[in-house]
Amino acid sequence: MQAMRFLPVIVALAPSIALAQPGGPEAASQSVALLPLDAGKSLELYGQPVASELARALASGNIDVQVVGPRMAVPAAARLIVDGTIKPGTGEAILLSIRVRNPADGTVLDTLSATASSLSNIDKAAADLAARVVPVIRARLTVLDQKPAVPVEPTPPERTPPPAAPPIELSMSVLGAEPLRAPLAATLLARAESTQHVVREGSATTILLEVRGYEVVAGAVPMARARVRLAIGSQFDRVLFTDTVVGDKGMASDALAARVAQEVLVIARPHLKRVVTSWR
Repeated sequence: MQAMRFLPVIVALAPSIALAQPGGPEAASQSVALLPLDAGKSLELYGQPVASELARALASGNIDVQVVGPRMAVPAAARLIVDGTIKPGTGEAILLSIRVRNPADGTVLDTLSATASSLSNIDKAAADLAARVVPVIRARLTVLDQKPAVPVEPTPPERTPPPAAPPIELSMSVLGAEPLRAPLAATLLARAESTQHVVREGSATTILLEVRGYEVVAGAVPMARARVRLAIGSQFDRVLFTDTVVGDKGMASDALAARVAQEVLVIARPHLKRVVTSWR
């Protein structure tokens, strides 16, 4: 093969060919990412010249192309990926294969191939393959540029909203020792109000939380566990157990208690929803 005339340097190509620079100013305008061609040891010398021929043909066809190095990521702005293989064929033949892929999921959209009768003809096979790749890629980019028409939804007639349902009343009690009782009461009240419930003493639906145990393991990263009885009217009455709740480094005791209270309400939520169907 006439190697000297078939070893162009990629950075010396036309100005519309760029080396991929992650986050670089040119990334947003690039359309096609050209990856290194896969070739065995005996043919790796010819990978760059074939890729250069492809890049030159794409640039001549007014297609923006971004050359991606062996250890570089595919640019996020790439709309298509071009890669391929160079491998030995029968006898002295060399097989060139090019794929056009979807960068989103790697799906192969098109495959083109060419055969060089020997290494001395690989440049002609590469030029032929590059010429056939250009219209294929241009057609794919045209399809990507065609945005589907968005159907216009008819404006529905205005409707008078139904009257709001009256808020549901609850009666709540939180018993037990500090430091868990206060944050538990505050968390329960905030959850009830966020779900449009009104807390009123003497309401028919009652929720009781009773702190039965609260254990804290002090340290640089404090931890705590709790046992809390949950009673909902006469329909549910059970003691809930938290797993070990891990605090942050240097966390204050009141902040740790508030985190444990949140965990208690997470455990209690499915039971509350079964009895108080409006609970969310």
